[in-house]
Amino acid sequence: MVNRIIWRVKQAVYGLLNATKPEERSCPICGYHGLFDPFGFPVRPESQCPKCKSLERHRELALWLDIGENKRRFSGKSLLHFAPEKAVEQLLRPLAGTYVTADITPGRAERVINIENIDLPDNSMGVVVCSHVLEHVDDAKALRELHRILADDGFALLMVPMVHHWENSFERPAPTVEERIKYFGQFDHIRRYGRDFVERVKQAGFAIETYSPTPEECIEYGLGLGSVMYIAEPQKG
Repeated sequence: MVNRIIWRVKQAVYGLLNATKPEERSCPICGYHGLFDPFGFPVRPESQCPKCKSLERHRELALWLDIGENKRRFSGKSLLHFAPEKAVEQLLRPLAGTYVTADITPGRAERVINIENIDLPDNSMGVVVCSHVLEHVDDAKALRELHRILADDGFALLMVPMVHHWENSFERPAPTVEERIKYFGQFDHIRRYGRDFVERVKQAGFAIETYSPTPEECIEYGLGLGSVMYIAEPQKG
């Protein structure tokens, strides 16, 4: 433990000594313009809006909402948001007919729901938001459950951490906590996704679209370069 703390202090000092000059960014969620804060471990510089606390993936979703008729797609629909983030909630709650937050841990959301075994009827939800959740769980079970509860005209917004130049996701059978940290960078992650994520979603019965911000948007809004959001709809027929 002591060695780990010393290592983290060394990394922080090294980061400060070698940091480049920060650039001002804009937040499409709250309108803030200025310097962004670092976030995460390992630290991602200029990743969090200091005003609304949004992260890269939250601002990416905000940009997608402003494209064409995307906001209208939520109108009158029941929306289920797993592991809710405040920045996303303030964007989507006003758009949906009903908005319900869910988490497996009591006290973190309005409902306690296991995404691998969702206690909701078939075809009962119009939208599901699932951002950086699937890497924590049995994603085959979770995706099948999302497909089951979505109405025929519904859709799911899916975001996962991904290594885009990997063809296949990287997993280890029944990893210990130490192995999860070593291999996946976080104690509660069980995989790192590769490009086969798309096939995993399709195998659950979804058709899938993708959205990626432009390079200019990534720079302006402090987004992850090459990041992708997936829009999954129940396959017709």
